[in-house]
Amino acid sequence: MANSSKAFAGLINRNSQKLQGVNSARLQNFTSQTDIDIITNNLKAGPAVARYRTGLYYGGEGAISTLLLTEDVMVLGPILIESFMVVEEIGVDVTTQGSEGNLYTALYRDRGDGYPGDSVHVSAALAVTTGFKSTASLAIPLTPGLYWGGALCNQVTTTVATPASFTDTATTVAAAPRLLLKCKSS
Repeated sequence: MANSSKAFAGLINRNSQKLQGVNSARLQNFTSQTDIDIITNNLKAGPAVARYRTGLYYGGEGAISTLLLTEDVMVLGPILIESFMVVEEIGVDVTTQGSEGNLYTALYRDRGDGYPGDSVHVSAALAVTTGFKSTASLAIPLTPGLYWGGALCNQVTTTVATPASFTDTATTVAAAPRLLLKCKSS
């Protein structure tokens, strides 16, 4: 844990270097002055100052389609957060109404190896009715990095599944619910 401003500044610098995606060893491969000039100009420009705009929704990248969730099976997809933001609402669109049960949204930090790790947010039970279902009035700070977001539904209200922890029994799927994060500030 960073216990001084100097240690905190070091963490910020390391994260900035990771976001650039180009280390000095890889730059040794560029020998022409034209390549070096292009890279130099791009690095001088730097990243966007504010990637996320207050009041707008952001989610994972990829094709948008519908997905029929399986009872008591949490489905997550990757969400790359490129700059610091505070999330005020987390939700998902429901296109087909369920006959009973509840819907839960969940957001996890990546544990460092491409799998979900620590829980950031798990919603209370949401109705499985059509439309945008969300949890609002949040203030969740997200630092740059990879997150995993998705949903879980249950159809038997007496055996409510609780997605508060994630196990290592992950399976690859072709589609995931499109979890949306509303930016409160960045």
